[in-house]
Amino acid sequence: MKFEYAPDEVPQKVVKILKRFSLHQGQDGQEIGKVFDSVPEKLKVDIAANQPITMVLPAFPWKTPNQDKVLGEGADLGDELGLASLNHLCEEISTVYPYGARLILICDGPVYNDLVGVPANEYYDYGIQLRNIAHEKRFSSIHFIRLMDLLGLGDGEKVSKADYLRLVPVCRDRLMSPPYCDPKFDVDQELKTNPDTMATYEGYFSRISEDLKWANGLDPVVASDPALYATEVSKVAKTMINRLVVSLEVLTVCFV
Repeated sequence: MKFEYAPDEVPQKVVKILKRFSLHQGQDGQEIGKVFDSVPEKLKVDIAANQPITMVLPAFPWKTPNQDKVLGEGADLGDELGLASLNHLCEEISTVYPYGARLILICDGPVYNDLVGVPANEYYDYGIQLRNIAHEKRFSSIHFIRLMDLLGLGDGEKVSKADYLRLVPVCRDRLMSPPYCDPKFDVDQELKTNPDTMATYEGYFSRISEDLKWANGLDPVVASDPALYATEVSKVAKTMINRLVVSLEVLTVCFV
């Protein structure tokens, strides 16, 4: 294939495209953090090998159960537009890099679903609907993978629904065990010392405060008492931080 741009120009052009598709500026217009500083060097690996730029995104775990935000538990036009945007991102990269890009979408339902009261069968069906949308709309740059694949528990794209549901607790147990899980990790200490972790916690707390009351299995006493509810939300948010750290370790092992 012929490069329209010199290979050493491509990384910065790809970064410009990534910035167009992301929220990376505060209200003052200043860039938040140094999100893109390490990206050019990582891009050079794929470019040097003349292979598609590979991006990994843990996302689309399920539809929120909060009926103030969604029409139902199934995939809808909002999900289609989200997938379309991600596919378009890859298409835009192909305008500056002839080998194009692909996005591996990891629907990480088992990481958190038990914490927020989303049944496994619901998010499994939602994941199938996402795959059907991507196929029907020819979003060919998007590839799906399940957590069980990364943990060596089988081919998540071929396993039956019944077998998948049987493996959900196995996935979670393996995720929260060595070598991925550090038993010495102290989420409270991490929140005190790491501003990025605190920002993530605050984001989780805000969203969970809105959504947890809709969760299956939430104690009505907790839901009706503001103090108990806030305590439960904080507990869930901290557990999500813990699992986020572990799941990122899995991604690092598998893709870095």
